[in-house]
Amino acid sequence: MTKKNNILEEIQKQRNSLSEDTKAAYDKAIEETFNNTKNKAAIFIYNEAADAYKKAVDNYNADPTDYNNNEMISAHNKLNLSFDEIKKLDISEFLTSLYNKYGEFLDSITPDKIVCLFNIIIDVLVLSSFLSVLSIMLSENIINRIGFLEKYPRILNLLKLRNNINKKVSKIYLLMHFFIIIFGILGNIWMFFI
Repeated sequence: MTKKNNILEEIQKQRNSLSEDTKAAYDKAIEETFNNTKNKAAIFIYNEAADAYKKAVDNYNADPTDYNNNEMISAHNKLNLSFDEIKKLDISEFLTSLYNKYGEFLDSITPDKIVCLFNIIIDVLVLSSFLSVLSIMLSENIINRIGFLEKYPRILNLLKLRNNINKKVSKIYLLMHFFIIIFGILGNIWMFFI
């Protein structure tokens, strides 16, 4: 116990010898490390509890005794407690951390690589949007060509209802498609002048 206290005192002395800016950065790094470790630990505990619950259920299914039933209930309670711990985690810190890491990544690469990354993201969005619009447009032709659906009028009515909904949604997809293209073009023009 005294060895641990000596180490803590030594760390505190080293921290006190730092400047105020360095202390703030040090405290921030310690806090980020603590939060990251806490999040990983909560997820790890949940995974362990889920595995234990699965084993308890398998044991109960193989041999439905009172002991196995109690073990299953105990494992279920531990799983619920670990899930509650995950719900207590602050997701905004995780999202902020991801955003900060993305910003650091963008700061570390050259402008031409930023343009390439931007174009890859825009191309994936345009392709996704185009495939969505294309699938909605082709769905009616596919329904009309499938002959065996006439034998099942309920399924046919359900598919036609879905197709009517998709037609209305396709206008939104088409609008999103054009916005993505315009955003991509304007973004490339802006990056050209950087």
